[in-house]
Amino acid sequence: MSVFMLVLICVLGIGFVFRDYIIDFFSYLKWRKSIDGIHNYDKIFIRSKLTELGSAGFTYSGDGLPYGRAKWFVNSIESFNRKFMPEDLEYYGYSPVRSKTELEFKEYGILLTQEGILFSEQLKEKDEKTKEYKTRSVLSPFSGLWKVVYLPNTSEIKFCYFRGASKKIKLGVNAKFAQDIVSGIQVLIDTGYTNDLKTGEIKEKLTNELKEFESTSPNFDFATSIGAASSIYAGLGNHLHDKQINSIVSASMGHGHAAEYANNLVDSIKHLFSKVEQVGQNNAKNGADRVVGSDYIQTKYCSNARNSVNAAFEKKADGGQYRYDGMQLEIPKDQYNEAIKVMEQRISEGKVKGYDNPKDAYKIIRKGNVTYEEAKLIAKGGNITSLKYDALDGAVQCLPIAGISFVITFAQAKWAGANTKEAAVSALQAGGRTLIVGTIVYAGSQQFAKIMTAKIAKQTGKKMLAETVAKRSGMVISFAIVIGPSMLDTLTGRISSQQLLKNTLVAGGGFVAGVASSAGTGALMGSVVPGAGNVAGAIVGIIGGIAGSVASKKILDNFIQDDRIEMFAQLKEEYLDVVMSVSLNDNEFTLVQKKIFDKKLESKLKDMFQHINNVGSRNYARETIIESVVEEVIASRTVVDENMLLEGIEISEREFVLAN
Repeated sequence: MSVFMLVLICVLGIGFVFRDYIIDFFSYLKWRKSIDGIHNYDKIFIRSKLTELGSAGFTYSGDGLPYGRAKWFVNSIESFNRKFMPEDLEYYGYSPVRSKTELEFKEYGILLTQEGILFSEQLKEKDEKTKEYKTRSVLSPFSGLWKVVYLPNTSEIKFCYFRGASKKIKLGVNAKFAQDIVSGIQVLIDTGYTNDLKTGEIKEKLTNELKEFESTSPNFDFATSIGAASSIYAGLGNHLHDKQINSIVSASMGHGHAAEYANNLVDSIKHLFSKVEQVGQNNAKNGADRVVGSDYIQTKYCSNARNSVNAAFEKKADGGQYRYDGMQLEIPKDQYNEAIKVMEQRISEGKVKGYDNPKDAYKIIRKGNVTYEEAKLIAKGGNITSLKYDALDGAVQCLPIAGISFVITFAQAKWAGANTKEAAVSALQAGGRTLIVGTIVYAGSQQFAKIMTAKIAKQTGKKMLAETVAKRSGMVISFAIVIGPSMLDTLTGRISSQQLLKNTLVAGGGFVAGVASSAGTGALMGSVVPGAGNVAGAIVGIIGGIAGSVASKKILDNFIQDDRIEMFAQLKEEYLDVVMSVSLNDNEFTLVQKKIFDKKLESKLKDMFQHINNVGSRNYARETIIESVVEEVIASRTVVDENMLLEGIEISEREFVLAN
C-alpha cells in the first residue's frame, strides 16, 4: 500500500470519527458569517423576550417568582456563586425541585436569568463515602451561544458554543417545555444578542488604551521571544561545528581545541572590527588554527613552555625546522616568558626560516588569552571557568539577534501608538531577554555536552558526538525557557492547564517555523553573499518565528480561549460597576484607571485566575484590585478641617451681605 493511500485512509478515518464535530464547526462558521453586523434588538426587546420565555412553562415567573428562593438557588451552588453575584442577576423564570435529603436547605431545578440558564439536579445514585446523593450543575450562558437544539431521544436540550463547546440539560418528560425554551432562546440568537455578548458589542466601552491593551498584549512579546529563541537555536549547530566541540570534548588533546575556542572568543571582543575566526576545521597539514586580522595563528597548549614551542617544529630526523612559516605560535598565557627564551634559542640555531635575530622571537610567539590550566578546565565543563567562557560565547553570538529583536520590538511599539521613550524601553527589554536566552542556550548546551557525552555513551553503549548532544540539549533548553514561565504559572494556579497546552502548541509552531526559515535563508544567503548568511538567517528566523506563533495562535483561538480574555472582561465589568457607583471627578477617574490598567496588569489577571476557585475571580478583582485603588485615590482628597470650614462660612457671609 502506498504512503498516499495510507495517509488518505487515515484522514478519512479521522474525518468519520469526528464527523459531527466537523459538521458543527463549518455550520458555526456559516452562522457567524450570516450574523455578522446584525443587532436587531434593544434592552426593552431582550427583556420582553426573556419575560415571554419565563412565562412559557416555568413554575414561577413575573411577579409571582420567589426572588429570595431564586437568589438562594444561585448562592447555594458553588459553580453558580463563583460565576455570579446573586443580587446582580435578574430572574425571569424558576422551576424549583425539592431536595431528596430531608434536612438539606437547598433547592434544585432550572432558573432563567439575563445571563443564561442555570440548571442543577440530584442524581439517583449516592456517593459511597458520604452516602449523599450526587449532584450535577450546568451553567448555560447566553454569551457565545450560536445554536440550541432539543434531543427528543434523550429529552435533553443541547447548547452549542464558540470553538466546539457544548452543554446539555435534561428536563425529563416535559417535551413542550423544552421545545418552548429552545424556540425562545433561538429568537435571542437570531437577533445577534448572544454573539454580541461574546464579542462585547453590548458591553460598555473603556478608553482606547484599554482596547489597545486587550488586542495587543502580551501576544507579541511571547511571539517575539519564540522567534528569538528559534533563531538562536538555528545558529547553534553551525557554531558548535565551527568551534570543533567534538574535538574539545572527545579528542585526547581536547584542551588544545578548547584553547583555540577561548582565545578566539576573547580576540573577537578585543578586535571588534577585524576578521576573527577559527579556520582549522579542515585539518590541513601545517595550516593555521585561527585568523585575527592579517595574522595567521597556530595554537599549541602543552604542559610546559618548552613542549609548547617544540610541538611547532619538525622532528630532528626531518630537519627540526619551524613548521608554520608566516604564522604566529600561540602558547598558554602563563608560559609566555619561558616560550620567548625557547624560541630565541631555536632562532639562534637557524631553525626558523626568515629569522636570524633571536630578539625576533617576540614576533613569532603570541601570548594566549588563557592559561594551560584554564584550557583544561574549559574542555571539561562543570566548573566556573568553563561556564564563564561558554556564557561569554553565547552573549557574543546572540548580540546580533538581540539587536534585531530590539529593532522589531521598537517598530511594533511605535506602530501601536507608543511614544519613542516607551518604545525604546520595550525594545531594550526585548533585546535584553534575547541576550539572556541566548547566553543560557549556548552555555547550557555546551556544558551539558562536555559533562554528559561520555556518560551517555557509556550508559547506552553507543558512541555519541558532543555536537549532537549539545544540539539536542540546546533545543530542549530553548523551548523550556520559552514555555517555562507558563509551566510555573500553571503549577501555582495562575493559568489553566488548557492555557498551558495552548501556549505550548503556539510555542512549538513558532519554534519550528523560526528554525526552518532561519536555516533555509542562512544557507541560501551564505552561498550567494559570503558572511551574510548568519545575519539574514537571524532576521528571517525571528520574523518566521513570530509569524509561526501568530498563525498557530490564530488557529488555536478557535478551540481554546485565553484565560486572560475572560479575566480581562471580568475586570472591565467590575471596574465599570465600581467606578460608576462612586462619585469620582474626571482627574480621579483617570488616575484610578491608570493605576488598575498599568504595566502589571498581566500579573493581576493571573492573580484573578489563581483565586477563581476560592473567593472567586470577580470578587478578587472587585475587592483586591479595584476597590483598594478607589479607596487609595479617595483617601488622597484634601481633608476639609475646621479652619477651612470657618473660612468658607466667613466668605459666604460677606458674599451674602454684598449681594443684599
